[in-house]
Amino acid sequence: MRLEQVLDAVETAEVLVLQYRKLDAPRAARYTVEPHSVHMQGASVYVVGWARERNAPRIFLLDRIEKLERTHETFTRREGLGPGVFAQGAFGLWDGPDEVVRLRFKGSAARIVAEQEFHPTQQLTWNDDGSMTLEMKVPVSPSLRAWVRSFGKRVVLVAPSNLLEEL
Repeated sequence: MRLEQVLDAVETAEVLVLQYRKLDAPRAARYTVEPHSVHMQGASVYVVGWARERNAPRIFLLDRIEKLERTHETFTRREGLGPGVFAQGAFGLWDGPDEVVRLRFKGSAARIVAEQEFHPTQQLTWNDDGSMTLEMKVPVSPSLRAWVRSFGKRVVLVAPSNLLEEL
């Protein structure tokens, strides 16, 4: 039912009021949202919109919306808030500051990574020892962390240091 309401609000440019509980929040908070698009990633559905209280674009996981109210108020779509505003290439949607991530891949992992584009900002450099360094500017998201971990000992994290500590 919520998905139907959100899709209708996106289509008609209708403002929504959400009671939304962030993952680490003890209770839901109220957001007045101008929903611009819906994004699916795996089994998850996300609402991408403008949060008036924050005066900024935000991502809302549909499953964390505890209550949704339709306002019948319409909004004018904002420039630069299309479906791809939070898209992080193969790493899905994530809202956070971009960081320079530098990873050195060895052996078959280097070849696997070189064959694909994981992010539009990625740059590949082959090293004299046969390893390959990937550098990209992305937010450090859970999906990025999981992707790095999936390579096990075939990847060395060079930067950023805060990600190094987490892994």
